[in-house]
Amino acid sequence: MNTSRRNTLFLLALFLGLSLLFWLSRKDAEPVSDRNFKVSNPNQIYRIVLTHRDGERTELLRKDGTWWYQGNYRANPNVMENLLDAVSRIQIRYVPPRAALPLIQRDLAEHGIHVELFDQRDRKLIGYFVGGSTADERGTHLMREGGQSPFVGELAGWEGNLRFRFRMRGDEWRDKTIIQYQVGDLVSVRLTYPRQTEASFSLRQQQGRYLLETVSGSREPITIAPSRAATYLREFRSLGAEAFENGNPHRDSIERSPPFVRIDLQERGGKQRTLSVWPIYPVDRLPGGGIVPRRGGVVERYFVSDGEDDFYLIQDRVFRKIFRGYDFFNEP
Repeated sequence: MNTSRRNTLFLLALFLGLSLLFWLSRKDAEPVSDRNFKVSNPNQIYRIVLTHRDGERTELLRKDGTWWYQGNYRANPNVMENLLDAVSRIQIRYVPPRAALPLIQRDLAEHGIHVELFDQRDRKLIGYFVGGSTADERGTHLMREGGQSPFVGELAGWEGNLRFRFRMRGDEWRDKTIIQYQVGDLVSVRLTYPRQTEASFSLRQQQGRYLLETVSGSREPITIAPSRAATYLREFRSLGAEAFENGNPHRDSIERSPPFVRIDLQERGGKQRTLSVWPIYPVDRLPGGGIVPRRGGVVERYFVSDGEDDFYLIQDRVFRKIFRGYDFFNEP
């Protein structure tokens, strides 16, 4: 073997050796597991725990195909769809430069949301931290539990800050559906209008017939066509709020005032519900800075109390179809 060939083989061996050492050092610094953030099949996930740096803890649990928030409330299906989409497609966009690491690590330490995903047997599938976004809003800071290096992550096929899919708090996780019934679920519906007593009515199902009565008793009960009753009751299939208003500082005073309408619902299983509804009138501003309600203005929103824990903001365009009066059922 000539000298030139020996030198070539020596250099090649040296190059391969250095490459191997570099690869091993990178492997030690950033284990392969540190680079994986997704659970490809979201059907494996049965429990999700999200913990903010201020200690607020959110637990989402899947039971019989339905997701529950904090074990007591149905979770918002749209919010859960976005979250499950994120945890199943999250991936590394790039490894940040060394100079950027202190800033990213500080962001994760101060603002990181701890994400933990568990399977049906409550075994942890994965855990990581989600921080803030990059300056261009096209990536999000990530780091695995016990990981040594942070990364910039993204959703496959989508650009943007994915943190918003994890950052909801409190009632933002909850299902905002207020009313959800099939036609046969309701035995009776009563709407009482304190200021329009003649419009108040009760519609109840009795031995296959639908009886319509005035709440005041000023008219004899009448039987209405099942098709007419069913047309109205179908409007109760799915009615949801725009937002929860449980923290509204005026809630107590609103609930002490006479409502626009009270809705009493009796379910086939015997459960009864009462919803009270108050209009939000447009306001006129006075020269001195005060405001007065404009009673003749168009009402676009209402407050609703369920008589238990929750206070909602609803839209007229969504609920007006059930705000009917007695004469509605006699119209041609």
